[in-house]
Amino acid sequence: MTQKPEEQKGATEMIFFLARAEMGAWYMKSFDGKKLPPLYKSFSWHGCDKNCPEMVDEMEGIIETKYLRYCDILNPIHTLLLGMVRSAANAARLRMKLPILRNETATDEDRREACTLASRIIDTDSASHANPSLKRFMWHIKAFFQWDALICMLISMTKRGLLAPTELEDAWRRIETVYHNHAEIFERNRMLVAAVARITLKAWNANPPAFAMAGEPFFIEDLRKVYAKCEGKRRRPAGKSTTAVEGTESATPAEPSPRGDFSSLEQNAYGMDLGLENDFTFDSSDWMFWDKLITDFRNAPDDHFGDFSQ
Repeated sequence: MTQKPEEQKGATEMIFFLARAEMGAWYMKSFDGKKLPPLYKSFSWHGCDKNCPEMVDEMEGIIETKYLRYCDILNPIHTLLLGMVRSAANAARLRMKLPILRNETATDEDRREACTLASRIIDTDSASHANPSLKRFMWHIKAFFQWDALICMLISMTKRGLLAPTELEDAWRRIETVYHNHAEIFERNRMLVAAVARITLKAWNANPPAFAMAGEPFFIEDLRKVYAKCEGKRRRPAGKSTTAVEGTESATPAEPSPRGDFSSLEQNAYGMDLGLENDFTFDSSDWMFWDKLITDFRNAPDDHFGDFSQ
């Protein structure tokens, strides 16, 4: 070959992989100036400045121009690519909101904007599950579920008055859909299950939707069982009879205890103190906890935390 081949324009069989490679190249480019990209797992956000939103817009614009405009909605791999790019861009924008949310001067409008971004990510995931042509790619969709978005929504929903009644009901419908689509959350990595279960119940108890008057939906009932089971395991040390931990009030499945009651789980995750006894807010310690929890969940082998159903 005597000359460099010309890049083919339009959609090819390699479009999904080329777009992913383009995003990877953008991530590497964002390392310039010793600044980590917004989706890098070790990104601390201390170096995030006013240029970060423009960086994400630039990345999304490049992918849009080179690939997405050629996508055919009838082609499953093209549909998967559309969802992946939109979710990745919104996930980067959401994480850029965290420094503001951690700040004591963050307004309710800042929190609503973050909740809106999280909703878009969850809606994309739900639309992917509802698309019959994407069933063959469920292994990919489930593996890359954005826990950050779910956590952000749940934390937002614990504050009364932040969302209008209709917005709150829509948010709970989204959460219900997430648990319906991701039933595997009850089947693996019990540390993550226990943590997400607690914050979901906390949000439900603090700010239930109007449709709760007709009875609790299936996922809340299941989460109460998860919480009760976790409570029972913690209160039954091996070889000893069931006793309550000194200084800790007995918690019913319907109401998470003030202490959190996940001491046995706190000893996991490579010895980290996960701080599960604290209420969840938008302060830095809580978000550091979630960042570490999600990272450990993604990096740990399937049986690292055991099967919660056992």
